[in-house]
Amino acid sequence: MYSASVPSNANPSVEHLNAMAKVFDEDEDDSYDDDLAKNDSLNEVKLLDFLTNTFVNLWDSDRPLFEYLCQGLTNPQRVAVQKVLRK
Repeated sequence: MYSASVPSNANPSVEHLNAMAKVFDEDEDDSYDDDLAKNDSLNEVKLLDFLTNTFVNLWDSDRPLFEYLCQGLTNPQRVAVQKVLRK
């Protein structure tokens, strides 16, 4: 279905797509997700901790900017942010 080699005149996006197709073809079991997580530093971020630290640091360092950014939040969103800041 996919060629094993890419012609030298192919653009980089075609090469990238062929490489991705090869990975999908070779990795029919569930270990693909594990390999992806292992190689992707974004999957290592603990989102809750990151967001909590970001809110607290912004609140402490630049309160006017923080309040400006929160102007468009709904009431339930504001309550959630206040809970994060109280921790």
